[in-house]
Amino acid sequence: MSYRHKFDNNWTGGVALTVGSASDRPFNSIDEMYFRLVTLVRVPQGENNSWIFTLIYASDEQIFGQTLPIPGIAYAWVPSEKFTAVIGFPFSMIRYKPFETLTLDAEYFPF
Repeated sequence: MSYRHKFDNNWTGGVALTVGSASDRPFNSIDEMYFRLVTLVRVPQGENNSWIFTLIYASDEQIFGQTLPIPGIAYAWVPSEKFTAVIGFPFSMIRYKPFETLTLDAEYFPF
C-alpha cells in the first residue's frame, strides 16, 4: 500500500507499507512475516531538482543487531528529461534514457 500527496507549496509527502512472508509456508504465523514502512518528503529545489528526506523501517533488517528506523537524505539532480541522478544516503540512483525505448538504471543500496 502506498499514498502520495502533493501540497500547495509543491512539496510532496508519501508513505508506503509492505507486508510479506519469507517462509516455505507463507503467512503461517507472525514470526514469518516482515513489515517495511517508508516515509518521504520531497522538497523542490529550483525547477527540476529536489531534496528528498526519508525514514525507512524494515522489521527484517538489522543494524548492529537492532531493528532500527533508518533516516535518509538525498539530492535529486535532473538536468534533462534523459538524465536523473539521486545521490544520498541510504540510497543512490542514476537513470539515463538515451532513446525512447531504452532506459539504463544504476542503483546502490548498502542495506
